[in-house]
Amino acid sequence: MLKTAIKKIVPPSTSMMDARIARLERENGDLRREIDELRSELYANLSFIHADICSHNLLARNSTSRVRPFILSVATYAPRFSSVARVFRALCEQEILPSETHVWIPRRDAPNGLASLPHETLSAFLEWGARVHWVENDLGPHNKYFWIMRDSSTLPVVTIDDDAVLPKTLFKTLWDVHERFPDCVVATRTHRIAFSKCEGGHKISSYREWDQEQSGCVLKPSYGLLPTGLGGVLYPAGILPKYCFDEEAIKKTCLFGDDIWLKIMELCAGVRVVDCGCGFVQELVDGSQECALFHENQERERNDVYLDNIFQYLDGHGGFGATSAEIIQRIVSAREDGE
Repeated sequence: MLKTAIKKIVPPSTSMMDARIARLERENGDLRREIDELRSELYANLSFIHADICSHNLLARNSTSRVRPFILSVATYAPRFSSVARVFRALCEQEILPSETHVWIPRRDAPNGLASLPHETLSAFLEWGARVHWVENDLGPHNKYFWIMRDSSTLPVVTIDDDAVLPKTLFKTLWDVHERFPDCVVATRTHRIAFSKCEGGHKISSYREWDQEQSGCVLKPSYGLLPTGLGGVLYPAGILPKYCFDEEAIKKTCLFGDDIWLKIMELCAGVRVVDCGCGFVQELVDGSQECALFHENQERERNDVYLDNIFQYLDGHGGFGATSAEIIQRIVSAREDGE
């Protein structure tokens, strides 16, 4: 009886415990491998289903007279997954529709691909027929135009933000103005760039001094207008020069200042901007502005820093089609010419 009691109290030998641990580790390793295999199979199936559904929905939508030959491109990230779902559902009410849609998401925000997305977000993308791309080299807000416009130049591209529910006439308005001014960038919301005299010529004024939400240059091509992404922007096919897609330059000058970068690249290439003059009022999705770029870019005057960075980079490296002085002169001449 005593021996039996002692055996119950005294733990097994170390070797026995080591053997049990080793066995459990092997079993755990086998289980992990099985889980990884199942996960890989699930992701592969999701990708296949995604492509199949997108193709089906795209074909169904393209059979209607509402479709026009342009690309819709949207960038989003984890904090906006909920808001972008609402944005996409509202897009179904647009008077005209794009022939294809692309969504760009940083890989780090979706390590498991489609399985990382909330159900409502994935459903919205599938219903719309959007192609989802995982961005390895994340360029922040530049993602919405960079990859699609760098690799495709056959169709106009419309970019919108992932936090604003847009009026149902937006796409049609952009398209109608594009047909009238096919060589210009078209926007529904612009700022007029301000400048002042200085020793030796002119200089760009602080971003805070620009004419925000301007309305005095409607349906008239101008070098002096800065399109803002919030209201939707249409870029003609192949309108941006090759040097616009310089990843190193973007990272060094204005990683979170896509509007400023695009405007300077347009000026380098001699591309004018047209304001639609529609005065669209966007409905911002509740909660989406907690991480909005404009808080940092305006309140901390980052746009002024971005502009200075870009000018210094252009003048220091060359190959961008124009110097900072030539860019400023184009803006000044535009105002003098009544643009």
